[in-house]
Amino acid sequence: MNRRSFIHLATPLILYGCGNRKINKKEPENFIMTVNGTVAVDAMGLTLTHEHLFSIFGLDAEEKPEYNIDELESTVLPFLQQAKSAGCKTIIEFGI
Repeated sequence: MNRRSFIHLATPLILYGCGNRKINKKEPENFIMTVNGTVAVDAMGLTLTHEHLFSIFGLDAEEKPEYNIDELESTVLPFLQQAKSAGCKTIIEFGI
């Protein structure tokens, strides 16, 4: 499936799914779903979207990247701390 066909097919589904529907009365009116549950949009604050905190660009999609966790943490953590001190409260991560 090419990109144009995918967008043509997916757009109505995405728009329907993003409608302003309350699923549960305990959930805020405007929220995002996270792995830890819902978060009110107002509580997100400054948000960096579509971030790739760690990635090996150019790697064949079928190859699993191997990361040195200690090296990864020591490389990425200072940037995350700098973003936090600049007021960033939320990061949306895409990619492992």
